[in-house]
Order: sequence, then C-alpha cells, then structure tokens
Amino acid sequence: MEKYQRVFIIRSKKSPAYFRAVIELELEKEKGRDWVDLREKEFIVISLSGDLYFSSTGRGRPAWISSGQIDMTLRELDKNDWNIPYELEQLLKIWEEYHLNDLTAGTKKQMEALKEKDPELLKTSNYDKAVEYLKSIGLYEDRGYRYGEGWLIKPIPDEVMARLKAIFQEKYLR
Repeated sequence: MEKYQRVFIIRSKKSPAYFRAVIELELEKEKGRDWVDLREKEFIVISLSGDLYFSSTGRGRPAWISSGQIDMTLRELDKNDWNIPYELEQLLKIWEEYHLNDLTAGTKKQMEALKEKDPELLKTSNYDKAVEYLKSIGLYEDRGYRYGEGWLIKPIPDEVMARLKAIFQEKYLR
C-alpha cells in the first residue's frame, strides 16, 4: 500500500477565516472483476479521506471540525464564500468518480444507464429503485452479472492516475 498526504488551505472571501484540509490518498493493488469485461484482473484501488480544521480569526491553531469522508463538506464550502484551490477542485471530481473504485455495484453498461436516467439511482439508498429501473429496460442482468450481486472494479484511467500524482506531488508518506 502507498499513502500520500496533502494539505489545502481554503480561505474565506470575506474575512481572515480559513479551513485547513489534510487529505490522505491510499493506493492499493487488489484483484477483482473488471466492470467492463467481468474478467478477474489486478487493479489499483484508491481511497481518499481527510481531516478538516477551521480558524475564524486566521491566527492560532485551527479547531478540528471533522474526519473521514469530508468531501461533502468541502463541496458545500465550494458553493459558498470560500476560495477552493484549483487542485482541490480537481481532487473532489476524482473523489466523486473513483473513491473506492472496487465497490462498484454494476457493470459499466448498468451504471451508465442508471446515471443517464437519474444520477440519484446510483446512491446506495436507491438500490431497489435502481433494480426496478434496470429490470424495466432489460439490463438487470448484463452478461450473467445481476446488478448488485457482488462488487466490480472500475479501473482508474492513466490520465486520472497522472493527475493524482501531480496533485500529491512528492507528498509520499510510506
């Protein structure tokens, strides 16, 4: 396993307040079934998590806010009066698309059909609705794989891996 870490400062547009986001990237090789051809292969799996701290004055030690999957909180900051660094915006896009890429419930064809119909169907809480929709269009079973019967792996494209390496640069931990 490889671990990388990067600190991002998110400044307020109106005051000296700021957030400090400490993001950790883990890369691990794992065997699993490819979501495209359903064959067993070795993949790189990515996991992103972080710690978020806040300072209202811009001075002193920031106070801890949250840990773990802080991507949703960071996206909310992006919608409000905070300056999100460009590289963090890029990382959030990768986080949304590829975090835990070894836990994909459907084949590429199934997932694209759900995303096209309604991206909300991709959420775990909408599993029954997703199954119902896939059955209605004849895609519940794709080449013998029934949606949700196991986990498939969504490969990380080379350009995404290159972008991750550029974002984390030489911030290798172990």
